[in-house]
Amino acid sequence: MTRRAALLGAVLWVSAGCGVFSSPRGGDALPLPGSRGGSWPGGIGAVLRHQQSAHRLFIDSLPADGAAARAGLRAGDEVVEIDGVAVREMDRPSVITRLRGEVGTRVRLSVFTDGGTREIEVERAPYAEVSRRSR
Repeated sequence: MTRRAALLGAVLWVSAGCGVFSSPRGGDALPLPGSRGGSWPGGIGAVLRHQQSAHRLFIDSLPADGAAARAGLRAGDEVVEIDGVAVREMDRPSVITRLRGEVGTRVRLSVFTDGGTREIEVERAPYAEVSRRSR
């Protein structure tokens, strides 16, 4: 994987729901947005690889205990639709916007895997909190 692809994957990971919120000095993790009331933002909890020129979106990796894994997504799966809208019709900001949402809400994905397409519903989960040491 090139450095640029790795960086893009990390950016999409943070933007799509596995955000990292840590202290800039490497201390304790900061509270997540919404932890003091109001809506709690979340996402599907996966590292995504978006090939914008080819209009394709892949699950690059996902934590075993994350929302995407619990829903049955696997590394290598290609997301072809998000809530009924074809990924080929979306740019990167549209993909991110459709995957983000309030914790507990659901997003419906059509996923191409193992030669077939299946529908998967993912319940959005809070962004991950990690300290700088665990990255």
